[in-house]
Amino acid sequence: MNIRTRIKICGITTVEDAVETVNAGVDAIGLNFVPASPRAIDLERAEAISAAVPALVSRVALFANAGAAEVERLCAVLMPDLLQFHGNEEPSFCAQFARPYVRAWRVSQHASRVGDQVNGLLESFALFDSDPWCRGHLLDAPATKGYAGHAQPFDWSLVPTERASRLIVAGGLTPENVGALVRTVRPYAVDVSSGVESSPGVKDHDKIHRFVEAVRLADGS
Repeated sequence: MNIRTRIKICGITTVEDAVETVNAGVDAIGLNFVPASPRAIDLERAEAISAAVPALVSRVALFANAGAAEVERLCAVLMPDLLQFHGNEEPSFCAQFARPYVRAWRVSQHASRVGDQVNGLLESFALFDSDPWCRGHLLDAPATKGYAGHAQPFDWSLVPTERASRLIVAGGLTPENVGALVRTVRPYAVDVSSGVESSPGVKDHDKIHRFVEAVRLADGS
């Protein structure tokens, strides 16, 4: 039985892009609150985007080493469906908000041994898995300046195969390569930002539709 891969488009910065993304058939949109990112938005814009998202499409609020008060403030107003922590957050920090969240992990491109890094990821997952608010883990490519998008995917052989069906994979994905990822790794979900843009923070609607189509085609293979 083929399983439908979930799709998240991150770094939505305008209502127009949010509407087009929803129309393309995605499962979630990401709202970026990392100040250094070219896709960062303020609360006012986030509220407008959030209001344009219908039921059953998840709104994910992305943070990286934000203060607890800032996370609480944004959550109180936006009431996001899911939080995504993309920095060095510890389990106790993520759990204090009593909201579902996913923890993101950077996958090194320079592992001397694949097995060592896979085991390291599994150990990191275990730190959070006992927390009922932790709903999953996201694997991303190494960070670049300002949390900008990643031009290159990481080595997909580093995805722990025993957990792939419950993982979100990001980093360097495009309409051209996402099908290969889905067919070889079979992750629970994929996450893309720069790979469907015409410039940082500006989504390319044709690329969004082609990305979704590529995932659906790979789901059926």
